Amino acid sequence: MVGDHTAVTLGDENSLLVRVGKDGMDVALARSARRMETDSRTMNRFVVVAADRFEDDADLDAWISAGVGVATSLPPKGGSPQRTPTGPYGSPVATGALQSSTTAATPTRTGISPIRPYDSGTIVS
Repeated sequence: MVGDHTAVTLGDENSLLVRVGKDGMDVALARSARRMETDSRTMNRFVVVAADRFEDDADLDAWISAGVGVATSLPPKGGSPQRTPTGPYGSPVATGALQSSTTAATPTRTGISPIRPYDSGTIVS
């Protein structure tokens, strides 16, 4: 994540989902990526890069850099300047200096389930 924008994430079978934007789509497709598709539509700004398309760490770094570069160029999403991370039921999650190694209890349908707090900080290239 870069701010509130997804840059890169893992997909099925260790594939990589990369934000390339509309302008980078042709270059990404030429580099053996494929358009990201959901059940109902094709995503025009994301590609899927299969795990076997990474010959070395430099290839992986190039895809990550591309995704971070595009996400960094996007304007902030509307709403508050910094979103407060929330748990699965909308409860606030501790981040940064408040984060500890202890688990937080979050209600679930079947009772109390321990989860670890997470940090939603930005990726710095």
